[in-house]
Amino acid sequence: MKKVIIKKEMFYSLLIPYVLLGIVGLISFRYMYTTSIKNVNNEVIRGNYSILNKIVREIDYLVSDIERLVIEVDSNPRFARILNLDKNRTGSDNYKLAMGINELKKIKKYNYLIEDLILYYHKGDFFINALGIRDADLLYTDYLLGENKNQEEWNQKLKENYPIGKLIKILDEIFYIVTIPTNETVEYSNVIVKVNTEQFNALIGSYDNLNEGKFYILDRDFELLASNDADGSSSFEKDIENLRAVTSTLSNQEIGSITLNSQKYRVFYIEENSSDLHYIWMIEEYQLRAKSSFILVAFTGMGVAF
Repeated sequence: MKKVIIKKEMFYSLLIPYVLLGIVGLISFRYMYTTSIKNVNNEVIRGNYSILNKIVREIDYLVSDIERLVIEVDSNPRFARILNLDKNRTGSDNYKLAMGINELKKIKKYNYLIEDLILYYHKGDFFINALGIRDADLLYTDYLLGENKNQEEWNQKLKENYPIGKLIKILDEIFYIVTIPTNETVEYSNVIVKVNTEQFNALIGSYDNLNEGKFYILDRDFELLASNDADGSSSFEKDIENLRAVTSTLSNQEIGSITLNSQKYRVFYIEENSSDLHYIWMIEEYQLRAKSSFILVAFTGMGVAF
């Protein structure tokens, strides 16, 4: 009987240190696992925002170069002389137009994303570009837009008054439009800069990480400007109210969550004041957890072995 008691006492005396060691070990593994997951998540977040900020900078450079063009046009007297021309033009008026068109050809475009520069004169209701004098219909054909496109929308948006310059999508093309007022009811001109939409979309698609999620660039009115999603327009229209609700609660460069069609997404958001644009990148939760799952498996194996 005494032997049994001694063995039990020895067993308990040996068991307690192992139990304590196990508890300490598990706490250590738990701490290392939590720290590793946090570091990986922070790394993913920093990487995502780094990519977004690169695109923001590229578009900021584009807007800055466009604004330089606008200043050149606004300060050039040859363009100002055309402001008061109406539809009944004389030979002298046509000479002023020819000088303006010639001046338009000389203007340097500064940025590879700038495709064309167009001026619209409200009083005479005509456009000019490097090819010559254009009405809305002729300008429409210059860009070989499909016949099934809404030409009325094209005409209306190009001729609207834009007191503050903005990037805007008209049909499938991207423009920057700003109104230079002289007399806002009669004599004003729109400086219309056509962005190379193909190159613009290629810029967005050049960042491979963004192809893992849905990426939207929105104008100040929360209308879609560009997307990396082939079905971006219809997808965005379906999700717009939910996205607006989520982003309204976020500060600049904050992360939110959204559920669409039973799928959870993380929302990365940037609001850029200088270009007045909103950038939204939605990535599915399981993609963000992919790296975390490897860490979980590794630490589970280590814990079992321990």
